[in-house]
Amino acid sequence: MKASDPDEPTLETVRAIVVHIADRSPLDAGPETPLTEGGFELDSVNLLKTILACEETFQVSFDPDTDFTDQTLETVRTLFDLIRSKQRR
Repeated sequence: MKASDPDEPTLETVRAIVVHIADRSPLDAGPETPLTEGGFELDSVNLLKTILACEETFQVSFDPDTDFTDQTLETVRTLFDLIRSKQRR
């Protein structure tokens, strides 16, 4: 059995980063919880903090011109998917 890679992103780790940075966390927060309106309510500063924490935690670099869209920063899952796509390159 292969040992898990500590840099391998998991939905739970991404969610934990968001929860740590968010000023509020919905009681039922999960992978489909929105990062901004109607969910964690991250403002632009906290969204940037989340992005930087994910870059550091998972050793990825995002391209602000192409990676950050309403779709990729919509939910915990879409942020997780973005991180995974960066690690596969």
